[in-house]
Amino acid sequence: MITITYMQCDEELGINICDYLKKCCHINQCLLIQRVNAMWQELTLAFINMLKAIENRKTVARKSELEFYIRFFAERQLHHILNEYLMNIRCSSNIMLVILSHNEDAYPCIKDCLDNFLNHNIYCKLAPRPSTKDVLATYLEVIKHHINIGFNEDADEDKYQKLALGIIGCGEIFIKG
Repeated sequence: MITITYMQCDEELGINICDYLKKCCHINQCLLIQRVNAMWQELTLAFINMLKAIENRKTVARKSELEFYIRFFAERQLHHILNEYLMNIRCSSNIMLVILSHNEDAYPCIKDCLDNFLNHNIYCKLAPRPSTKDVLATYLEVIKHHINIGFNEDADEDKYQKLALGIIGCGEIFIKG
C-alpha cells in the first residue's frame, strides 16, 4: 500500500518525519520529497518505478530521494534534475511530500502517528494539494524536455497529465537510452 501526504512546514524540522514514522509503525519505504507539485497518480507511478529499480538493483542514484526524482522526471542526468527541473518548479511555500510504502494493516498506525506529529509540532501542518496551475507547470517542464512540441499554458490539464503519466511510466526507456 502507498500513502502520500502533502505537508507544509514553516521552519526547518528538528526531526525527520520519515524517521519518526519508521519508529512508530512498520514501514517498508519512506521518502521525504520537496518541491514537486504533482497529483497522486504521477507520484505513485514514480515511487513504484523507484521501488522496482531498488528491488532489481538497477538504480542510477545512491539515495532513494534522487532515484525518485530520476523516475519522476524520466531523466538520467542528476545535474539536469537538480539544476534545471527543481530550480524551475519551486513551490511558493515549503511543501513536502511524504510517500510511504507499507502493509495495509499499518495504515491506522501511520495515521495516528501523523496526527500526533502534527498536533505536537507547531511548524508543520497538512497542506492542500497543489493548484492546477502549479501542477501544470511541473508537467510542462517534464514534457518540454522529452517531447518537442508547442504548448498552450492555458490548455487542459488532463491532456498534459496524461502525457506526463506516459513519460513517467515509460521512464525505463528514457533512462536506459
